[in-house]
Amino acid sequence: MQKKILQLLVVLVIALAISFNNAEASGNLPATIRVGLFYDNTAKTSYTLAADEGFVIGIKKQNSFIPICNLPEKTINVTIKSGETIYVNSDAMKDLLMSGKYIEVKGQSSLAEINLPLPVDVPLYVKSAKDNVFLSLNGRRYRGVIEFLPSSNGGLTAINELELEEYLYGVLPNEMPPSWPMEALKAQAVASRSYAVYNILQKAGKASFDVTGGTGDQVYSGYDGEHPRTNEAVDMTKGQVLTYQGKPILALYHSNSGGITENSGDAFGTQLPYLKSVNDEFSLQAPNSTWVVKIPRTQVYDLEIIEKSASGRVKKLLVRGNYGEKVLSGSEIRNALQLKSNLFEVVADNILYVTADGENVIPVRQLMGKTVVSSDKEVVLSGGEVHIMSSQVSKEFLATGGYFEIRGKGNGHGVGMSQWGAKVMAENGYSFKDILLHYYTDVELN
Repeated sequence: MQKKILQLLVVLVIALAISFNNAEASGNLPATIRVGLFYDNTAKTSYTLAADEGFVIGIKKQNSFIPICNLPEKTINVTIKSGETIYVNSDAMKDLLMSGKYIEVKGQSSLAEINLPLPVDVPLYVKSAKDNVFLSLNGRRYRGVIEFLPSSNGGLTAINELELEEYLYGVLPNEMPPSWPMEALKAQAVASRSYAVYNILQKAGKASFDVTGGTGDQVYSGYDGEHPRTNEAVDMTKGQVLTYQGKPILALYHSNSGGITENSGDAFGTQLPYLKSVNDEFSLQAPNSTWVVKIPRTQVYDLEIIEKSASGRVKKLLVRGNYGEKVLSGSEIRNALQLKSNLFEVVADNILYVTADGENVIPVRQLMGKTVVSSDKEVVLSGGEVHIMSSQVSKEFLATGGYFEIRGKGNGHGVGMSQWGAKVMAENGYSFKDILLHYYTDVELN
């Protein structure tokens, strides 16, 4: 889940202006969720679907599924086509804005072919002809229905619409190991449900789908990714969400806080009142709480931390190298240096400096690959040993490029619930409610 977070927080001012009904937060949650499986550059021009009992094909209009035709085939291909060819028409499709393309639905039989015009913003859908029979899309099984809309890349956006709780079945095993303590899994279920509900309510009528199925939101793998223990955690917390002043929260989470969580304002630029930094000694008890990364001094001369957040995470890092210097922001630091988190210190190895005139001093590493001239010979400095000689003594030094050692803690952006911290808390007897109230400030569990 790393995870369109910045985009969500940028539009926070708009999101907070939305008036959520308190009844929604206290049990009357959205019944379904729409998950973007293939969209934008990942949208395909053709998909293969399978269902043992055949298919119903129709159109979703004003939140109602209107069937248009049936195909008794067990396997069909859905392909986007250009042109005006329409073999099946329906009163349900009147007055819709059309894309100028159509979808060809074709089974294995030569007679099993249907063509439907493709609307711009009203999805066509495919579902199993029999309830409670899973539908396979490109080899992966899903609950609910599969919907299709035209995509920006000329393909078909594929969306899985299903019940909210069933969506969580396909999320939890990807976000937390099913073998972890049940109270930690229950905490994850509530956090994931709260995150999903927040997105559903925020994006209502504004987007083709509520969440993506990848790391931009919560990783979702459909029915094939489900596990009995995580399904149990979802069932045991059914309908429960975290709220702040009666509204579902953006329940962010991460792998390990490294001992202290981060303010959302320091991580993403907008401070949410329930995503404040808290001390988290539980995460330090996890086996992966600390780490070390060594960065060779190849083209980098210096790494200087110039700004930290209140939790100690690096917000700005000055990098000096062969091609000048640049200040990296928090998100750029992790990407550029491939670090687990921004909670780190920089330790540099000792540098050997040399001077010819007693005034101009440079590190030996800056002489790598250059010709060094002495009184009796010249040599290209490429490594090995360098002899520094005075009138009385000679000393040998390793002429390596050296490295920077980055000593860090934690894993992830550090905002919200630490998953490893939740595991340790559960192992120490804390309930899922204790866990959630520890990591999210001034919230209620409804």
